[in-house]
Order: sequence, then structure tokens, then C-alpha cells
Amino acid sequence: MATKEFCCAGGAMPEEVGSCRGDSTPPLHEMVVLSPYIKHLNANRALVAIHCLLLAYYFRHRLIWSPVHENEAFGFWVIAVICELFLAVLWFCGQTTRLFAVERQAHPERLQSRYGQVGALSKLPAVDVFVTTADPRKEPPLITMNTVLSVLAADYPTDRAACYLSDDGGALITFWSLVETSKFAKKWIPFCKRFNVERRNPSSYFSWAFQLPDSNFNDWTAMKEEYEQFANRINLVADSGEVPDDVLSSMDGYQKWPAESSRKHPGIVQVLLDHHSRDVEGNVLPCLIYVSREKHPDRKHHNKAGALNALTRVSGLLTNANFILNLDCDVFISDPKAIQQAMCFFMDPSFASELSFVQFPQAFEEVDKDDRYASRMKSTYDIIAKSVDGIQGSFDFGAGCMHSRVALYQYENDTHIKSLSKEILPEEVFGRSGQLFSSAVHVLECQIGRSAHEVAIMPPEVLDDVIRCDYEDGTFWGKKIGWIYGSACEDILTGLVHHSRGWRSVYCSPLRSAFQGSAPPSGTDALVWRKRLSCGVTEILFSKYSPFRGGQRGLKFLQRIGYIIVCGRPSKCTAIFIYATLPVLCLVNGKSIFPKMSDPAMFRFILVFVSLYLNQYMENVWMGSGLRGWWNNERMSMLLCVSSWLLGAYEAYVRFVSGTDSVFILTPKYIDSNQNHQGKGTSFVFNSSGLFVPPTVLIILNVLGVAEGMRRIIRGGIQAVDVDLAHLFCACWVLACLGPICHGLLRMGRKGGMPMRVVLKACAYVAAMLWIARLLCN
Repeated sequence: MATKEFCCAGGAMPEEVGSCRGDSTPPLHEMVVLSPYIKHLNANRALVAIHCLLLAYYFRHRLIWSPVHENEAFGFWVIAVICELFLAVLWFCGQTTRLFAVERQAHPERLQSRYGQVGALSKLPAVDVFVTTADPRKEPPLITMNTVLSVLAADYPTDRAACYLSDDGGALITFWSLVETSKFAKKWIPFCKRFNVERRNPSSYFSWAFQLPDSNFNDWTAMKEEYEQFANRINLVADSGEVPDDVLSSMDGYQKWPAESSRKHPGIVQVLLDHHSRDVEGNVLPCLIYVSREKHPDRKHHNKAGALNALTRVSGLLTNANFILNLDCDVFISDPKAIQQAMCFFMDPSFASELSFVQFPQAFEEVDKDDRYASRMKSTYDIIAKSVDGIQGSFDFGAGCMHSRVALYQYENDTHIKSLSKEILPEEVFGRSGQLFSSAVHVLECQIGRSAHEVAIMPPEVLDDVIRCDYEDGTFWGKKIGWIYGSACEDILTGLVHHSRGWRSVYCSPLRSAFQGSAPPSGTDALVWRKRLSCGVTEILFSKYSPFRGGQRGLKFLQRIGYIIVCGRPSKCTAIFIYATLPVLCLVNGKSIFPKMSDPAMFRFILVFVSLYLNQYMENVWMGSGLRGWWNNERMSMLLCVSSWLLGAYEAYVRFVSGTDSVFILTPKYIDSNQNHQGKGTSFVFNSSGLFVPPTVLIILNVLGVAEGMRRIIRGGIQAVDVDLAHLFCACWVLACLGPICHGLLRMGRKGGMPMRVVLKACAYVAAMLWIARLLCN
């Protein structure tokens, strides 16, 4: 892999850390069997094998049976068989990646015991934590500041940690809030360490009654009052939309904020806490740096990936840590030992030479018990991630992922810094900054990163230069190094590129969640969020990094299959949408794509249907969900397939053809649970978005089909039941899955109902589909 001179943990040498595999030293991590899904892995394999046999039994009949009777349409039958084969192949490919599912557990207590002496923890590699935000109106500053506080208070040597906040909107409110946070942190951090606080996000800590201590009540009350005053100050300024003049007067040098707007402003770098900063008890504090890269309406900024690359360059100049932890503004550290858990993998000499990143699962606050919007993404975190972890490693899901800076800097499998100048000019790789190139040499030559409190003193013009709009022009940034451009899902794309170069990754899923974030507050926000994901993975499919392309010698075969399944999901949803229309079109036109109920061949259809949903139900049970949780997941899967995934894929295709850039759409976050609709009875906020048109089309079609089917059954009696019952069942199943949209249609024209504009569009599409279906029947 990469270079054989790459040292253990990107800084600590193997002789320092000892062998994690030796007989005398307990390992820092190991494979375990903890989660119910892993415990029942063999049972799941048995169910998969049974379903495979049933599919073979089903298609043996399906492919030789053709519509020869007068009430059967050959065109519909061909489309149905193509969809069934396509979905079956995708399902089978997805199951093959699950054969090697593993579960890993880190042992940070062993890391502590090995380096628990006074001052010994400073031998751990330095870590830079990136927190990104873009719009204080959609991402309230208080949420972001709580995330920053959880980072600053993490259980990691303060001289080895630094927190960078990227404010892509260049908002004065965000900067002022960070200044206030730097002051409050001087009291909050010693409080957390003195009383060994578990939840070091103050908002979360003070909202849980069980955190109330029996002793030290006065200290707890005083800190709670301090936090409430801090939160009130930030909320008042955020609600007003501007920082008052009397507050600005107390900010040295920032009475006149240089940013004109969120789309046009100069670059700003401000160190708020450095090696001179101390808390109220005189202890050293982690570094805290504010960064807002330069933006101009006429320049491409590459959304979040561009912001992360700007942070990478700034941090390379200031602290140059060996590892980088990526967090969204609403994803806070819920386990103070989370960074140490990642280090358990990076400090393993048998892993360090090939480990690119460690991915943690993300838990979500304020999600109702039954997860009505499938926001927990249990299938992604509990099944898919653990499955590919046994092949080449987990996908990069963004927040909660710790990267090796070496992996981000190496642009080829065997890049070595000593031969870099002979092969290509340094300016073409890292840009025109000589200081940045020197810091890259420092990392790639396996030298340990400087202490976070040895912040390099850089002239302001050097820092401003690396975050200018034109700095990346003609360089490898976003193309071969850093976070890769070309998709709204920059995290998955970057992980794919690293795996293609032969790197591997690790999925660490501790019993206690390491990171927690905010789930989409409503069904509509959940659809918008998934649409962005759909657009991003489809962009990867169309890019030069597509897993379908050859030349990716470092990508293992089953890992490639895993990426194809993830990136090809919108194609699967297209097949599901088409298949969902066929039974009702048959009902309306008096045709059939299924055998009669009295035909023994129908037994094959029933067996496959029951087997498929039994498999999915048992997976949900093993993931800790009950019957209601399974139904909510099934319902949202159908709704997402025919709305978010479908529209996201279409949008990505249009942009690919037109050559336009993707747009990163922020989903709103809420400060408290009273503003979060999840579990409070509110389902969807219906609007004129195109997301509601496809499901409305399906509902109108299926209602017409059910009405026609019932009419024919009433008139035809048992004979009509024999022919139409299977089609009628499919139509009712689709309507049940789209129940939330049906509710909006029932309230059409009233407050909270589906807008008439959406219904009219859907009716036009329905008329066109009925016309095409009539042509196929003829």
C-alpha cells in the first residue's frame, strides 16, 4: 500500500506505541459480537439463501410464462419482467457484501493505561477538529457553539487538540458567538473534567434530569445559570439578525465586519484560543480558530468540500495535526473518549500503514421511538457499514469521520514527498504557498505533528492567501488531494477515491454513541435531505470516479459492488416507481401481468413476497425495531423511492447533461425539542415542491385502479376476483405505503393540505401515462 515508510499513527513511531498484537500487550481494538444483527448473522444468511432459492423458483416460471390469453398485455409483461430481474440482481449483489459483516470495539481505557502517566498522553498524535456551518438562519449559532464546546471539552490532551470552525457564510453573528463561546469554555471545560461529565454538550447535559448530581449541587446550579445566560445572549442576537453596536465595541478590531454578504466576502482567519489561553483554574486550553474562506459570486466554491479543503490548508499552516475529525455544526461529541477510540485504530502498527479513515455511526436526538421518518438510518449504520467493513472498510459518511492527513495529501498509490519535486512542481500539487508545502513535507515524511499549542505564527497575508478564491486554480486540490470535488456527497466520493488507491477504513460502533446529531425536523425536511443524497451519489455514478469504471486497481471487487449498490440506488427507485404503476394500468385497461389466483403459479408470487418482507422484518427486529418501526421504515422507503431518490437522480442527470454545478441545500436545525416536529403529530409540510408530484401521481393512478378493480369485481364476481385480486392487492399496498401523502391530498385546498398546483401537475402526468398505456395495450 501507499508508502512503507508511513509510521504508526501518522506520528507516533511503532517502538513508542508497542505492538497491539503482541502476547504481552492487550490489543487496543478487537472484533466482537455485540449487536443483535451480528449475533444473528447466520440466521440472516439462512433467510437470504431461502429467498435466493425462491427467486430462482419464481423466475423459472416467470421467464417461460408469457401472456397468451386475451386479457394479458405483452408490453406490460416485458416491462414487469425487466424491473423484477433488475431489482432481484441489485438485491442479490447487496446481499453478497453482507457475507463478511464484522463489528469492532475499541478499548480507550487500554490506551489510557498505556499512556496514563503524567504528561504521557501528549505522545498521542495531534488532532484537528473541523466544524462546518454556512447559514446562521438555518443553522442557529447556539447549536454550532454547543458542538464546539463538546469538542473543546473532549477527553484528549489539550496540547494535542485544536478546533476549527468554518463559517462559509462569513456571518458576524457566528463570529461573535464563537468569541462568546471562547469565554464560556474557560468555565465549562474545567467543570466537565472536575466532575467527569459524560455529555459535554451543555445543552444536552442540562436537559437530562439524570445528570443532576446529588453532591456539588451549588456548582451544578451555578454552571447551569452561566450557560443559560450564555445561551440567552446568543439567541437574542441570532433572533435580532445583527450584533448590537454596544457588543461590537467590545470586540477589538471587529467594529467593522469585512464580509459584505454570504456570497461575497474576503477571507478571515482569527485565532481565539492559543497556547497562551488558560481556563479559570489555570489549565491550558485547546486551540480555537475561526475561518471564513473568501467567496465571490463569479467563482466556483465547491460547497462543503471546498470549505473543508480551505480548513485543511489553514490547519496545515497553523497546527498541522496528523489527523482530522470532521463534524457538522449539529453533530456533537456525546462520548468524551470518542477521539481516543479512533486513536485505538490509528495507533495499531498493523493498521496504520493502510488506514485512511475511521468512521463512527451517528445517533440522532429528538427522534420518536418508532422513527416515523426513518431518520436513524439503521440499515445504513447497522448493516451496510458493518458489512463493507469486513471487505475494505466502511464508506465515508461525513460527520463523525476521522481522516489521516497523509491519506488526504497522497494523490497516488506510491506518492513519496522526496520524489515529488522531480515528478511535478510543488505548486501544481499544494498551491503557491511555500509554507503549506513545507507543512505537507512535515506530514508526509512521517514526522509527528507539532503540538496544538505550538501554533505557527503566520503572517496574515499567508493565511489569507490559502483561502482565496483563486488559490486552487491549477492545483491538485479537490482533484487528487483533499476532499474530492464533483458531488454533493463529497464524503462518499472522497472515501471512494481513497479506497480506489488501496487505502482501507474502519467502522467503529461503540455501545455508547460517540456522536449525536439532529434529525430532520419534519417529513418534508427528511425528503429534501435524502434528495440531496440521491443527487450526490448519482453525480458520483456519472463522474470519472464511478465504481463502474475500470482502472481502480486498489478497489476490491465486493467493495466496488458495495459502492455500485449505494450509487445505483436511484436507478433501483426508478424501477420501483415503474413497477408500482403496472398493476393499476393493467386494472384500468383490463389486462394482467400476474397469473390468476386459481393458477398454481400464483403460489410462487406469494412465496417470494412473504420471503422478501420476512427478511426485511427480521433485519429490523435484529436492529432493535418492532412491528411499528418496521412499517415506518417500509413506508418511508417507498416514499423516498418515488420522491427524493427519483427527483435527486433526475436533477443530477440534468446537471450532468447541462454541465452545471450541484447546489448544496441546507436542512434547517432547531435549538430545542419544542421546535422539532418529530414525534409531535406533524407529518409533512406540503408545498409546491416537485418532491410531492411523483407520489401524487402514484396515488391518483392507484385510486383509479382500485375503483376500476372494485367495479369489475362487483360486476364479474368470482371470475373477476380470480383475475384482478393480485393487481388490486398491489394497488392497496402502494396506497398504504403512501399514507402520509394521501392525508395531504384529503386536505387539498385547505391549510396544511396538498397545493392545487401539485395536484394539477400530477393529473397531467396521469393522463399522459394512461394514454401511453393504452398504446401499449393496442
